[in-house]
Amino acid sequence: MTERAELDHANALFAAGRLSESAAACRAYLGKSPNDAAAVRLYARIAEGMGMSSEAIVVYRRLLELIPNDADALDAIAWHLHQNGDLTQAISAARQALAVSPESPATLLTAGTVLLASGEQEQARSLLEKAVAVGAPELRVNEILIQHDLATGDFDRAASLSRAMAKADPDSARAFKSLARSKRFTSEDGDTRLIRTLIDENGQLRASMEGSSRDRAEALWALYKMESDLGNHEIAWNHLEQIKEPLRKAATNDVIANNETFHAKVTSVFTKEFLQQRSQSASKASDPIFVIGLPRSGTTLLDRLISTSSRVVAAGERTEIEDVRKVLCKQFGHDENDVGALGSTSLNAWNSAAAEYLMRVKRNLPPAEFFVDKMPGNFVNLGFIRSLFPSAKVIHIHRNPMATCFSLYEQDFGARLQYNLDQETLGRYYLQYHRLMEHWRQSLLGGFFEISYEDLVSDLTSSARALSEYLEIELDPEAMTSSQVDGSVQTASQFQVRQPIYTTSLNKWKDYAPYLSTLKETLAPVLEDV
Repeated sequence: MTERAELDHANALFAAGRLSESAAACRAYLGKSPNDAAAVRLYARIAEGMGMSSEAIVVYRRLLELIPNDADALDAIAWHLHQNGDLTQAISAARQALAVSPESPATLLTAGTVLLASGEQEQARSLLEKAVAVGAPELRVNEILIQHDLATGDFDRAASLSRAMAKADPDSARAFKSLARSKRFTSEDGDTRLIRTLIDENGQLRASMEGSSRDRAEALWALYKMESDLGNHEIAWNHLEQIKEPLRKAATNDVIANNETFHAKVTSVFTKEFLQQRSQSASKASDPIFVIGLPRSGTTLLDRLISTSSRVVAAGERTEIEDVRKVLCKQFGHDENDVGALGSTSLNAWNSAAAEYLMRVKRNLPPAEFFVDKMPGNFVNLGFIRSLFPSAKVIHIHRNPMATCFSLYEQDFGARLQYNLDQETLGRYYLQYHRLMEHWRQSLLGGFFEISYEDLVSDLTSSARALSEYLEIELDPEAMTSSQVDGSVQTASQFQVRQPIYTTSLNKWKDYAPYLSTLKETLAPVLEDV
């Protein structure tokens, strides 16, 4: 096969959705032709398709070395930096892209989105209006505005725009899902009637919603959310299972086996002895506060409480710990997941990694004594975190296993998180998390603070007092009685976190208990009396 044929083969694999194979073929080709801009662009698109945002940024920057001022590369870099929370650099890249291609609909859309997130409302909306004028789909612009309103807590405006969009374009599944996300349904009304138009006269999802797997899932999730809010649990469950079934059939990644392998590497490196050695020479920085736990276990609510102190700024869900870990693994091992290599990593490399993390996170934050890094999945990286920052405060929030798993199961994460597609896999994933947390309890010198979601919402005052003592920071639980939350919330808790504290969701899973027997059986080793 000629070199050009190799690149054509990589392109064909990419077009067929076989991303891992395409990546391997593209890497092989780039090994022989590293300056082929077309191949570099393809590899960047593969990285995007695989959800490797940080890798995509690196590859697009390489493309800029080959083709300076490439508008598509600048636009993509701006978008991924925005997604990773690096607004300062995202704005810079977006402005560069605009300077190169001021009439490009894609560039205008990205720049408008980035500037919305940065608070530059007037200019952002002007750019988005211009995007529509030069050919960008109005539907896409409306989606951007709705997502911004949801993230910043303007649910009335998000609902109004979603409602108008659904009426104007009845085939926009995203509009229906956004409407469902923007409110809690308490009775039959115009919005419930509108969402039920997704069902045809035979009780099936409208044919126009079957155009793509994403449209189908979003329409079904809107129906699930509405029926669940209204207490129609059997109907809601049927909608939810219709989302999961095709995803289960398409899943190819053995999440449980991969986790077993990875967790074994982690626990073999981050032993009590290793962590004791690292504590003698690691960074003394104490300004990061790490909030960890499974998603849907209350991390966003906990972040909100900690951020009531004027001495603390919320940094959001950060990927930097994972990013710097992967860099060290790749630098000293075979690849970015070679955790075993961290056992022989040099002292200078550890200290550089700590400094890199602090620089990348803090450069976009307002000045404060402390910041909160609320990335739930960092429970996997807790040994790495302690190796970087032995003095940092770490808070682990946990929740009733059935409640946690059901809350995960009801989310539509698509194929990104394949552990929530079936009950057995989800339950086994929880058990893996449970075992790893027990390892950290036995191994981490100085330990970490643990709190349950149930205690947090049932007795906020006592929880705040205990957290204040641990953090040595005065928290203000009174501020939590307000429904107002400053800033942008990008998680699935966008609606809940802006409501006054409530306990009604504690036992929501029990409404669906008749359908959760497999989950309950799998979780039996960690269930007491639920």
